[in-house]
Amino acid sequence: MNTPLARFGLTLLLLSLCSARVLAQDLTARNGAIAKMDKGEVVVTLPDSFGEWPAVTGLGNKKTPAGIRSVTIEFEIRSNTPLSSKMVVSEFNTPYTYYSDIKEIQIDGTWRKQRITFELHDTGTTPLNLPLFLFDDSAPKGEVRIRGWKVSFDGKPAAN
Repeated sequence: MNTPLARFGLTLLLLSLCSARVLAQDLTARNGAIAKMDKGEVVVTLPDSFGEWPAVTGLGNKKTPAGIRSVTIEFEIRSNTPLSSKMVVSEFNTPYTYYSDIKEIQIDGTWRKQRITFELHDTGTTPLNLPLFLFDDSAPKGEVRIRGWKVSFDGKPAAN
């Protein structure tokens, strides 16, 4: 059917697929972790077993301003099994250089608000993981959900 309404519907479908693809580029998972978006939440599935490196998930920000000294990240997080996660601001691409000290959070089955400030080393204009979550072998296979993501650079809200 080649009506204006059908063409409009097809255009909307294609635009939504393109938007999902851009979002997927800003979400990364390695070392056995699987990450996806589900109804506005980041869903991380952890592996059955861990290898030499921890399972990681990064939430990328490719619009990081040059010369920032700190980044504050606010979000809610929960998991289907109690576990801990380390968090660090890192380079989005290899070699995944760390630009902050490592912080640790405890995660359980209740939505918990987190507000964490990282003091940064020189990042230049490198796209960053804000943050990179590191799940070590103390984290059993399970699912972690993250929502309500807000980022501030040097105390000023980040542009979307």
